[in-house]
Amino acid sequence: MTSTRELHESAERSRRDTHLTKYHAHSTYGEQSCDSILDVLATPIVFKNVQGQFTGCNNAFAGFLGYEKSEIIGRPCADFVPPKDAQTYEAMDNRLLRDREIVEYETEFLTRFDRRQVIVRKSVLSDSSGCITHIISEIFDISARKQAESDLHKSMERYDLAMRGANDGLWDWERTSDRVYYSPRWKEIIGYRGHELPNSIEEWRSRIHPDDYDRTMKANDAFFSS
Repeated sequence: MTSTRELHESAERSRRDTHLTKYHAHSTYGEQSCDSILDVLATPIVFKNVQGQFTGCNNAFAGFLGYEKSEIIGRPCADFVPPKDAQTYEAMDNRLLRDREIVEYETEFLTRFDRRQVIVRKSVLSDSSGCITHIISEIFDISARKQAESDLHKSMERYDLAMRGANDGLWDWERTSDRVYYSPRWKEIIGYRGHELPNSIEEWRSRIHPDDYDRTMKANDAFFSS
């Protein structure tokens, strides 16, 4: 079954593909025209020459970084990238220039105010003779999503520690996918080690006393129907 997150990411990829198609349709118009076209988009867009210097961007990109366009254009991309990610940027650019195929990866950008986690999606712009003149990048800020994932992970860790401290066994059933989590303590209570029981709902059903099975299943169904 496709998860909500997978559907969201698929929709995002489709939207990014549509944007890049629009850019390519205008790629022979020159930098000034590209600048005007990109300024109507809410997605941060920047393009740089093959030497790695920014030569243009839209208002959304300038706003994302917290700088005026005049403070961005002419500067190398490395000025806005954490040193640890510089080699990744260079490798992705070299791959793009070699294969001329869209590349996409997660990385970080250094803005005037903070550090942002982003997805960068890159394509090339060519002149009328087919020679690559620029690399164009879309920036998708995923900082909020990453923070939410981190907060959830920490919350789950705290919950796990609390459950261990309470000496209670925990099991969690995601009914739509039938995926089940049995905590190590749950397995220990019934005499097993963590690796000795499969994480399946049938494992739980098989341990219900026959006299209680129908009543338990009816209570379960009533809970999910409410």
